[in-house]
Amino acid sequence: TKEYQEGDEIELTLDMSVHKVYTNSKVANNTGMVALQRGPLVYCVEGIDNQNDILSLSLTEHSLITVQPVIKDLLGGVTSLTFTGIRTREVDTLYTYHKPDTVPCNITAIPYYAWGNRGITQMRVWIPERS
Repeated sequence: TKEYQEGDEIELTLDMSVHKVYTNSKVANNTGMVALQRGPLVYCVEGIDNQNDILSLSLTEHSLITVQPVIKDLLGGVTSLTFTGIRTREVDTLYTYHKPDTVPCNITAIPYYAWGNRGITQMRVWIPERS
């Protein structure tokens, strides 16, 4: 053990690459979904960054995930992720015989610890992934 003195510095180096995290198939609610992790941080999508409709969003196996500059108005600054995805268009009925249309979209994710700091909004960690 070491006794630390005022002015001592500790340097911590972490792998900050982005990874898709998959769940065990026994977790039924997360089947077919992924979470995004960058270093030790888990990310989530929040409605305020994604047209207030996160339930229609999904990513693909080939979604390009990019680390973005800091969002300065969120907790003094957080690093976000953006990625290409798919938005399922809403239909007027609860059930239909027709597959809903989809459109390409860009999706923003923020660190999980930062959600809920810009008003009431939807949030999701596990995002559907399409082939």
